[in-house]
Amino acid sequence: MKSRLLVVTTKISDGGAERFASNLLQRLDRDRFEVHLCSLRRDSGYDIPADVQVSFADYRGVATLPFAVRRLRKLIDQERPDIVLSCLNATNIVAGFAVGQAAHRPRWVARVGSSPQQADRGLRRWALKKAYMKTDLIVVNAKELRDEMVKCYRLKPERIQVAANLCDFTQIRAAAVRGETLPRKADIRLVACGRLARQKRYDIMLRAVARLQDQTSVELLICGDGPLKSQLKDLALDLGVSDRVEFLGFLDNPHSVMASGDVFILTSDYEGLPNALIEAQALGLAAVSTDCPTGPREIIEQGVTGLLVPKGDDEALVEAMRKLIAEPSARQRMAAEARARIEKKYDLESVIRQWQELLLMGSTDGVKGDSCASKAHS
Repeated sequence: MKSRLLVVTTKISDGGAERFASNLLQRLDRDRFEVHLCSLRRDSGYDIPADVQVSFADYRGVATLPFAVRRLRKLIDQERPDIVLSCLNATNIVAGFAVGQAAHRPRWVARVGSSPQQADRGLRRWALKKAYMKTDLIVVNAKELRDEMVKCYRLKPERIQVAANLCDFTQIRAAAVRGETLPRKADIRLVACGRLARQKRYDIMLRAVARLQDQTSVELLICGDGPLKSQLKDLALDLGVSDRVEFLGFLDNPHSVMASGDVFILTSDYEGLPNALIEAQALGLAAVSTDCPTGPREIIEQGVTGLLVPKGDDEALVEAMRKLIAEPSARQRMAAEARARIEKKYDLESVIRQWQELLLMGSTDGVKGDSCASKAHS
């Protein structure tokens, strides 16, 4: 018998958790799962399979939270899913209240993909603490993140499993070849990908590019959109690098841009397990990344596939970028090693198999008890 799965996400575009949801919906074994998607918002952009029914909770800010909870609760009682999977912190809050209020009680799996010590504060932390008390299982995408969850929410470690993001490297490389390549304006092309939000610290990245300009011909392509776009454009103008920095906005296919780069840059203050960094390494890019909580140190092997620098350290970032720019042979060696290692570590079939086992854990079709505990993905 198929298990009825309800996946809850904030939207269907522009974000790592949303891309995870899209990839999961496409890859789940339809002989084992019947899938329904509930999006809190009506934004769309990522692919959703034709056989997946889509509902909307019409969340439009904190004031509408009770209404979104009520809509999701009604959907749970109407559809009677066996499993509810909520994909990131915002949906974990809505799902927690909805599952708690529903007459029908599904198994609830909450996915966490960002640092709770950094992202969960004040009322948000209070609401998540209430929600996580109701979970049947919490799945995080980085080992360090599990430790943070235990510390922040005083959860038992055995209630938390580690499972990586889903990355289809064959699909990513095909998209890279299919997409349009922008003409170069400089000898070295730096690439970044992510939401234009404070967490990503693009201000540090722009200042580093300004310092590099004095000695090296570089350009920076940024894939992503967000609330700081105009502010960052103004900063690039003030720094005198606006002619060398392109803000490309949200791209359905950022992979051709990534593949055209020489070095991938990530300057975040915190992450979960950054999809963009995994994808860049899979496309054969050496990377410079902040060693922020959590994720980058699980992806990059220091000095082998890229360079890690302390978060917020402008000088260390510039020096690491200079090193990779100045040593093309080392950069190419790291790029080749990155591609080989990332494919092995985040093999799609292994990860999707693990996710299916975690979702079905405790059901008659799935894995019993804690038998997946030993299978946490590295």
